[in-house]
Amino acid sequence: MAPSTGKDRLKVCVIHGRGATPRRPNDREEGGDLDTISANVFYGVWATALRAPHEFAFVQYHDGLLRTLWEFENTDFYIPDLPLDTIPDIEGDIREIGRRGGRVVHYLDHHPWADWQLDLLTRLKSEGLVERFAMAGARKGEQLPKAAQACGAELVYDAVIRGQPWETEGLKELRRITRLQDLNIEDDPMGENLSKLIGYGYPKHDLVTALGSIREPEDLSRVFRGMGWDHYVAEHDEKLSRVLPRLKRNLCEIRFRAGEDPTVWTIVCCLVPKTWPGEQLPNVSAAIRYLKHALEMDYFFYCYGSRALTTRKVTHQPSVINLGAMIEKICSPRDGGHPEAASGRPPGNPFFPHDRLAYITGRNFIWYCRYLAQRLRHATGVQIESVHPLRIY
Repeated sequence: MAPSTGKDRLKVCVIHGRGATPRRPNDREEGGDLDTISANVFYGVWATALRAPHEFAFVQYHDGLLRTLWEFENTDFYIPDLPLDTIPDIEGDIREIGRRGGRVVHYLDHHPWADWQLDLLTRLKSEGLVERFAMAGARKGEQLPKAAQACGAELVYDAVIRGQPWETEGLKELRRITRLQDLNIEDDPMGENLSKLIGYGYPKHDLVTALGSIREPEDLSRVFRGMGWDHYVAEHDEKLSRVLPRLKRNLCEIRFRAGEDPTVWTIVCCLVPKTWPGEQLPNVSAAIRYLKHALEMDYFFYCYGSRALTTRKVTHQPSVINLGAMIEKICSPRDGGHPEAASGRPPGNPFFPHDRLAYITGRNFIWYCRYLAQRLRHATGVQIESVHPLRIY
């Protein structure tokens, strides 16, 4: 089904995370990734080609759709790369959008889904509240081979760019880079630099607007230099280099086996370092890049105190843990992600010991890691071999 092309209605394209827009100029930058940026670049190119009025709006995980979208009426919404699980009341939000004369024209996502979510979107579509949806991820608890996976930006590209007069080689290149980066297929220098730009808090709305101008593959490098992004990344890389050594202060290792296989797998747990105003906090990718040269690891757990946990598969070996399914059980059913990358909030688990682990420091980090190991065993059935502190000198 082709997307709505009515030019009389405002089109609002949703970027996940937080950030400043002309409508909300003072909002802070937080979250987001290259996939959501590229998806909205493609929407922006499409809407501009149609000369249709359009804006970008931000929706942060767990906030619900209406926290920022309530101010729009009689609007068509285009929502890519936003996991259904992270929206507390997806049905209620979409119905409220409908009562305001709006509709969700696109809901295109690639995160794991459950049957009830598919049934819900099908029902909302039959009622005219959702025009088109695609759930390109695996059913929860299952996995798809990399070749069968698609990132959110690819879904948008196929919906509004592919085969159209406004399709360019530059947009094809952005799509390719985004797929490599988001699905963790292989490292790409431009993908890494664009991801750094987002992680360092560069205004995402400006990023989407600037990338919409690319026509040829080499335009990516031209825009990167012309906008001064290379200097921005270099400046923040230098700031980051002062903080990265602090990652070594609080490290633990969880060693486990899966089933009857004698192979021992390693999880490195790292407590996010303390930073001061003006310093650059390492994100999970920066932490892995820094630590993997000194430590062997199959998985990485990045601990923002006890309030949030970000997990990544690091090894290129076949995975023995589905991180998305695991995080739902370690944290809460509202959390999740992909088999190789997932995030959640540990206090959402009903067994979380708030009295002992509400605040994590170097002194009780080992106890927190032992708690995570215990929950890992309950969630996945693996056998825990050991949990112990790590030291790097």
